[in-house]
Amino acid sequence: MITTHLHFYGSSRTERMFFVFINAIICSSSLSYGYKTIRSVSEPNLYITLRDGILRLKESHEPLIGMESNMVKFEGLGDGLRIIVNEKAICKAGENNDMVVACDIATNKNTEWTVTNKSGGEVIETDGFCLTKDELDTRMETRGYRLSVEKCSKASNYMWKISEVDPMIYNGNLGEDVHSFAMPTPYVNFLGDKSTKKLYRLIHPPFYRAKERPEDARGVF
Repeated sequence: MITTHLHFYGSSRTERMFFVFINAIICSSSLSYGYKTIRSVSEPNLYITLRDGILRLKESHEPLIGMESNMVKFEGLGDGLRIIVNEKAICKAGENNDMVVACDIATNKNTEWTVTNKSGGEVIETDGFCLTKDELDTRMETRGYRLSVEKCSKASNYMWKISEVDPMIYNGNLGEDVHSFAMPTPYVNFLGDKSTKKLYRLIHPPFYRAKERPEDARGVF
């Protein structure tokens, strides 16, 4: 679900509610169509990115597709939206855990988000908790800022910029994917298929060294 802040002067309360309702439908439809990128408003070079199931806010290209991707898809879920990147849903790690991780799309728990339009960008929230940048992970394989949620407030709301991705980027038949860390393929590999992943492992083994990472039942931090 996406909400907006509008002002109508000289209109009745019923008319104002009607226009807000219609605008919300239009905006929600636009989010659910095609692919997007989500980046920080205050640090526009930082994008929400997924690599090997690990979610980070990190510096990248626009858009980035392949095994490491910052292309997201919004899908309707209940009264809100599910945010998907590389076949993983973005979710709050747990009821008492404020970290935000990637989880299986099949689960509905902690995966419903609301997007609110404001003058400076968008606020992304779930159950009154707003998505925000967290501490920096300095490990080579998982480098980037972790994501978390904090109680929404006017003073602390973190602003995001949601941008459309040109359909030509993801509709195939483009030849070499110049932004992807995966090897070039005859089609655009935005799902990170296993054959490309296997080839990449042979060429770039340092990124796939076995390493224990802290994790719980709902994701890797």
